[in-house]
Amino acid sequence: MRKCWGLVKIREDGDCHHAVDAVVIATITHQRIANIAKFNQLQERFYHKDGRLVNGITRKVMTADEKAEYDQQQIDLLSKRLPLPWPTFRDEVKIRSAIKYDRNDFTPEEKTALRKLGYSESEMASARPVFVSRMKNVKTTGAIHKETIMSGREYAVTKRLIKSVSLTDIKLSDKPEPKLLKDDPCPARSIENYYDPSSDRLLYLALKKYLLEHNNKIDETVAKNFHKPRHDGTPGPSVKAVKMYEKCSRAVMLPNGMAANDGMYRVDLFTKEGKYYLCPIYWADVYRHQLPNQVIAIGKDWLTIDDSYQFAFSLYQNDLVRIKSKNDIKLSKDSNHQNQKSKKPQVITGKEFLVYYNGTGIATACIGIKSHDRCYTQPSLGVKTLLSLEKCYVDILGQVYSAPYAPRQEI
Repeated sequence: MRKCWGLVKIREDGDCHHAVDAVVIATITHQRIANIAKFNQLQERFYHKDGRLVNGITRKVMTADEKAEYDQQQIDLLSKRLPLPWPTFRDEVKIRSAIKYDRNDFTPEEKTALRKLGYSESEMASARPVFVSRMKNVKTTGAIHKETIMSGREYAVTKRLIKSVSLTDIKLSDKPEPKLLKDDPCPARSIENYYDPSSDRLLYLALKKYLLEHNNKIDETVAKNFHKPRHDGTPGPSVKAVKMYEKCSRAVMLPNGMAANDGMYRVDLFTKEGKYYLCPIYWADVYRHQLPNQVIAIGKDWLTIDDSYQFAFSLYQNDLVRIKSKNDIKLSKDSNHQNQKSKKPQVITGKEFLVYYNGTGIATACIGIKSHDRCYTQPSLGVKTLLSLEKCYVDILGQVYSAPYAPRQEI
């Protein structure tokens, strides 16, 4: 029916095609279903072979007269017996299903087009573009910490944990060595996050030399037979792993070490002097029944919440937010929505969007957002200097309205 009525379906253009499917289904009558069944019977009677149609019963190639009759029957069945539900149906569906990312209303041009299609002013007042309604994801359980147990002996000072890492996972960075080492072949580069190179200088320099000479990579074969050099240059004991730092803003103390926080339950937003601040709440906090009192600060200790901060609202995954920015916000096409047939641009920009919240990044004090049709995404939107960040609600029919203020909830 979609093909017959000229409604193109491209799944990679987002979830709007479900709404168009619903419209098509709503307009199909029993008579149309019977006509489609008759058309399918006609199609099944013949099959293609060497570019020609062959009768499946007689096994004879279709003659020119039969082909003309066959084509006419298709026209009669599809074009004449399956007309549009009403003359302006196709044009109306295309306008009504045009996705909007910055508003929940039609453009002036679309309103003019709908009036030309016969919409009254009362119908115009209630008509809205398709808006995909998604259920807020409020989990009742989650992982307290990540599986890897690490040493936390320096955590109180450096906010870094120490873990064992396979040789295949170490890489050189472009950062110079913080401390010069004797016989270092390249002080301008260092092994990223390596723990205390001076504690075993010969091993560190041997690893660094190998990475410099082998395109910054240690393969599995070499890693299984890598030996620490002795002072006389002979091979020493084999080494399978080395200690590395891992940055960790929040960690959980365990009987045998420490582990990084895992799942985030929600994020609370606060305002101060016209700026927004994020206070993540992890499952570890939930199980402790202890509400956090710090907001993210980039590159330094997190800030303690005091009376100068005002609570705004909490966000769970798939909460709807309206964002406004002084500068353009860029959303890129999601990797799952790439298609050569799609006419949608790879990137959309604007100063205002109505999007779903999709997570928090503590390293850069940002949130992840997705367009309501899941076509576009921005994984790291900084919130501190946004002009406006408003929480909204959306009902199952896609009607959007501002969320009323609610006090901060305990956990």
